[in-house]
Amino acid sequence: MEYSKLAYYAALFANDLKHIHIHAAGESMEDIRTEADTLFYKAMRDYEDFSKLAIMYNDRQILEVRQP
Repeated sequence: MEYSKLAYYAALFANDLKHIHIHAAGESMEDIRTEADTLFYKAMRDYEDFSKLAIMYNDRQILEVRQP
């Protein structure tokens, strides 16, 4: 799999986690928000790492990847 695709999937996952953080409700709202926020930052770190690897290995598709 190309690094650009991994970066793309990490960005999608981070975006989903941000939506979970924003729309969390109910008794466990704070727990859900905390966990979603933690995972969001891990996903963004993965996004940055995979993007750097794609650039380093001249992965042409990296130009299509956008940060959420």
